[in-house]
Formats: sequence, C-alpha cells, structure tokens
Amino acid sequence: MELYKTWLENLFESVYVVDKDRKILFWNKAAEEMTGFSADEIVGRYCYDDILQHVDFDGNNLCVNGCPLQATIKDGQRREAVVFFHHKLGHRVPVRIRVSPVRDSQGRIESAIEIFEEYSKNIRVAELMDQYKKASMTDPLLGIGNRRYADAVFKLFRHESMAMGLSFGVVMIDLDGFKAINDTYGHYMGDEILSLFSRTVSGLLRPEDRFVRWGGDEFLIFFYGIDLEKLRIITDRLRTAINSSFLEKKEGKISITASMGAAVVEDGDTLEDVVRRVDSLLYLSKLQGKNKITFFEKKERSSSS
Repeated sequence: MELYKTWLENLFESVYVVDKDRKILFWNKAAEEMTGFSADEIVGRYCYDDILQHVDFDGNNLCVNGCPLQATIKDGQRREAVVFFHHKLGHRVPVRIRVSPVRDSQGRIESAIEIFEEYSKNIRVAELMDQYKKASMTDPLLGIGNRRYADAVFKLFRHESMAMGLSFGVVMIDLDGFKAINDTYGHYMGDEILSLFSRTVSGLLRPEDRFVRWGGDEFLIFFYGIDLEKLRIITDRLRTAINSSFLEKKEGKISITASMGAAVVEDGDTLEDVVRRVDSLLYLSKLQGKNKITFFEKKERSSSS
C-alpha cells in the first residue's frame, strides 16, 4: 500500500481505501477537497460510520444496506454506481463511484479501493439522468421521462442547486385543444401530434435540460442553471417552434399551440410545490386566451407573454 500512496495522492479523482473490515486506510487530497473532510478526520474510521452517508435516488442509505464496497470485498467484483454523498457543510453532492478489490500475493482480497468523481458539469448531469431513464422511468409512447423520472430529476437539480449555487427553472406545458384533435381525428392522430410536439421540444433543449410527460397532454421541462430572464427567452422560442409545427394530412394541415406556466425554483421548494405553482400559472395562460406563457415572479405577481 505504501508504494502506491504517492501515486494515489496526486490523482485528480477522489480516492479512498478500506481494509476487508471496511476500516479506512487512505484518503487522498482530492477526497479532502471534494468532501470537506480531512484525512485526519477520516483515516482510522469505518466507512459505515456514516461519514459520507451515501444514498441512492430513492433515499436508501447505502452505508447501512447495499454498500458497493462491502459487496466488492465479499465477491471480488468491480462495481460502478451513482450516489449522493453528504458534504461536511451539510449539502448533498452527486458522484459516480467505482469500486475495485485489492488482492494480496495469494490472490486473496485484503482491501478495496473506491474512486469517486463529482457530477457537477452540465454534460455530466445529462449523462447521469440518462442512466436513470430506464423503462420504469420512460413514457412508452414518446420515449421521454415520466413522473417517476421527474422526481429523480428534481432531486438531482435540487442537490446541484445547493452544492453549486445554480438556479433552475420548471415549465409546465399543456397542448391547446388537444381533446378536440382526439375527438375529431381519433386517438391515433392524437398520438402523432404528441410525437410531433415531443420531437419539436426535444430539438430545442440543451443536453442538460430534462423533458417529462407529466400526464396526458401535460408536460414538464426542467431547465438546468437558468434564471428568470433566460427562462423567458427560451420558453418564447419554444412557443414559436411549437406554433410553427404541423402535420400535413389528407384532412388538411393539423397544427397545435401550447399554453405554459413557468417559474424558477425557490429555496425550500418541493417538487409538489413547484408543480402546483406552474400548474396555476398554466391555468392563467389558458384563461387569457391560450397560446401564452405566464411567469412566476416574487412579490406575488405574475406576468404573461
């Protein structure tokens, strides 16, 4: 172990090593910088002391149940996972962890090494969320996220907001007159319109933004690292693109418009809080004639465009 300490100490990635009893033997400088915990505070303790308190997207404490390090020590298999750890200052940080066994000259597992890297850049957020958009989190018709996916996105964006000081926005979109399209042309045509709408929106989003079907013809978009001014600009572009989309059928040109409610997430908001807010703003857009965007602003006032 002593032979490799200098190499591990100078890696950009955060690294720590535990023995077969999960006692922490080594904690490098990158791990100190990322977590806020010094090597003096960590080395000699056990990883299950709940120092980093690794949790998954469902809030399960992996240090107590489902620890990748423990599993690797037991079966010798390398593992990779995405988790949130607890920073010394109190916030959660999303990281990708990679765990490998360390064997002695006889091939017996004597320790394990964990490398973890923070998911703090935009492209990494996109990669992380794509890992979680599995069949259970994907709308079968449109291939975008569903409500369960929305919950995972909100948790990640909330942690990013706390850790990096970034704001993020949420927009609820409802297709105007969608029921009439279904009633007039049938549900098959309605599905085509939904697919058209989904492709239009997806084509305008940045890699780090997330698009979710909330239910029926209601959708949520999560805009990463955005303020109200930028939210106004990008949603207006969305409205323009949606308005100019159409299907050319034998029945004629079938086009759509959309009404929206938009807000920047505030400190302390839950997903339920934000959904209620943008849903009420969407309702105002409908009352004002549809094909409008209503924005939430502080001081209990809203504005439309």
